[in-house]
Amino acid sequence: MTCDRCDRPIAPGQEERMPVGGASGAGTIVVLHRTLCRRAPWHAAPYPSGRGR
Repeated sequence: MTCDRCDRPIAPGQEERMPVGGASGAGTIVVLHRTLCRRAPWHAAPYPSGRGR
């Protein structure tokens, strides 16, 4: 199994499945490490919080 955040393998029992809702559909499930891992540099960064601050 591979982490959707860092693209590295996840050992059995160390994964966490997170539902992500879709704006126009059923959404999807992402699989992540249970502990925070570094985002792969080629993944898009999240939108900044706040507007014009």
